[in-house]
Amino acid sequence: MRCDQLSQICARHLGNAYDFSVQSQSPMRDGDMLRQSVQDLQGAIVILLKGVAKLFGSEGMEMLHEKTRGICIDYVDATVAESFSPFAAVHIGASHAGCAILEDHLGKSSRVVGQSEVALLTHHADPRLDRYEMQKLHSLRTVYMGHPQNLFLPEAAARHVSLLNYFDDSSIGDVFSALCCFNMHYCVRPRQQSALARNMAKPFTKGFNAAALGANVMTTRDTADAEYYLGPDYPFLLDDAEESTILAGLEKARELYDTPAWQEASERMAHVRELTSEAHIMGEMKAILSRFA
Repeated sequence: MRCDQLSQICARHLGNAYDFSVQSQSPMRDGDMLRQSVQDLQGAIVILLKGVAKLFGSEGMEMLHEKTRGICIDYVDATVAESFSPFAAVHIGASHAGCAILEDHLGKSSRVVGQSEVALLTHHADPRLDRYEMQKLHSLRTVYMGHPQNLFLPEAAARHVSLLNYFDDSSIGDVFSALCCFNMHYCVRPRQQSALARNMAKPFTKGFNAAALGANVMTTRDTADAEYYLGPDYPFLLDDAEESTILAGLEKARELYDTPAWQEASERMAHVRELTSEAHIMGEMKAILSRFA
């Protein structure tokens, strides 16, 4: 989603100034393959996703540093340790929390080649949602759409939250029409190990997708970037993921539905939609690419 869809968005908005393409990278079998892979990227601005820098190794990254216009690394959904390279000029975070982790790591790194910086490239909502619109509903309807391993839903709360299932990531678009029948998106994750949380911050994509449809969102306030986008007083931020807190949050949502408080929350989500629009994100991408002009 991050790679292919983002390339298409870039081509639509910045295609008059840059040519965009996506290239998968296989593990390097030998030196000849490494040199050919570097040669294929000569003169390009290269954005490496997640752990691709490891496939090139230190030698390959140094060669890329010499042969390309510049290297960026996008750390979306990856730990810094498995993706970092001192040869990158721009370290891209998909969230504000992710950028903070990168700033901390970069500040502690003893080996950086040239001038390096951290840049935010906000994760986009799924562009396929553009053709859909949330239905006008007379009552609260709450849904979770995503991988089961990313969901924490106590049994006592399960009857209040519908689950939208899909076969795999490529078929997620098949359930978007059903998503329009809900006005609250539930996204409470299982408790993350503290060590992992210090090294990786997932973007608030479920909140962005909810905003794209005009729905509200329910999540815990320690969810990365949730308070940044929604504000600490957003009524559907949960203080923790205890069963009693989740049940109280769902009851509060039912009580507030179609009240001024609900409308104010919806206005917050409309602002989130603006901050995660293609035009806004392309402003961030343009700033990153202009570094290599």
